Amino acid sequence: MPRLVLTEAQKQAIRQAQSPEAACHMVCDVADEAFFSGNPDEITGWIRDVLCVETFFGAMCDGGVDTWFDWDHGRLAHLVPDALRAVGLPEFAACADKALAVHFPPPYPATIQEWAEAIEKIRAAQRKNVFKSVYDAIEEEFFALYFTDKTYFRNKLHRYVLEHLED
Repeated sequence: MPRLVLTEAQKQAIRQAQSPEAACHMVCDVADEAFFSGNPDEITGWIRDVLCVETFFGAMCDGGVDTWFDWDHGRLAHLVPDALRAVGLPEFAACADKALAVHFPPPYPATIQEWAEAIEKIRAAQRKNVFKSVYDAIEEEFFALYFTDKTYFRNKLHRYVLEHLED
């Protein structure tokens, strides 16, 4: 299976980005293209970690756990806890673990394709709207961490990107 890698021009643009957010989004733009137009399982390693972390935070801040599972990137949900730990955000990984455990116990499937059936079951279960109180507790924990310092996760993620850019 081919593996997604950045070009030298992309790496240089990331190094020269105006902000940590811009640099991280450049990685996500490349990963998103593969996610939506190719085989998402070709996105591996640190690039997949960045996509997982960015999409987790984006979904949680946009609508919480329900949104995280519902967005297209919910197909990555089973990979998010490990990605958060790899980046150095284990406190947020605990939130992701709790949300996943509501629906699906570990071990999780190894591939995005294998996870497809599980995420569809989670989405179907969410339509019954019986998880609100459980999700609310997870979101409360997430936002208590997030609002302590809104730049914390992005700065950690940016350092991770720069550390792995040549991998």
